[in-house]
Amino acid sequence: MSDLHHEKHLEAYVVSKLREQGWQLGSSDRYDADYAMYPEDLEAWLIATQKEKWEKLVAGNGAKARQTLMARLEKELATRGTIDVLRKGFALAGCGALDMSKAAPEDQRNADVLHRYASNILRVVPQLKYHPGRELAIDLGLFLNGLADRKRGRCVRAEMDLSPTTRNDARAKDLVEIVSRGSVIKDDRWQ
Repeated sequence: MSDLHHEKHLEAYVVSKLREQGWQLGSSDRYDADYAMYPEDLEAWLIATQKEKWEKLVAGNGAKARQTLMARLEKELATRGTIDVLRKGFALAGCGALDMSKAAPEDQRNADVLHRYASNILRVVPQLKYHPGRELAIDLGLFLNGLADRKRGRCVRAEMDLSPTTRNDARAKDLVEIVSRGSVIKDDRWQ
């Protein structure tokens, strides 16, 4: 029997389109399932955009700097949600306010703003093993600077019905376009 209608083909298509748009490819073994974060991107974002604050964090916490950052960030995410933390950042004792992303600048005049925007790290992780104790996986994990959209402390799961009777190639292509633009899909089938 042909595997033409298996979701692995849509998954590969979405990943290839995201990679064409500059997204980095990740893997589950670099993902921290306990915190639902991609730690290397979180650290890389801070070093690239707020190096002095990262150095303060390391000076105050040594080898536990990343763990301290992730523990504090976890509390903020649980309280305020991912979108609010990405937009407004959060405060960390000894470091001050940490920005977690930079929106597209309105104009091209400020080199620092352009650098910070260009430093955003977009990552897609196919077959993301998200559960710390079990081998559960979601089709695709999407991250911005190490953070994925979360719901009640867990990654939001996107499920796609690709059975031969419901598969719609046009809708799949629309999904890729929506994901490439960074929009959120919200309706009765896609959450």
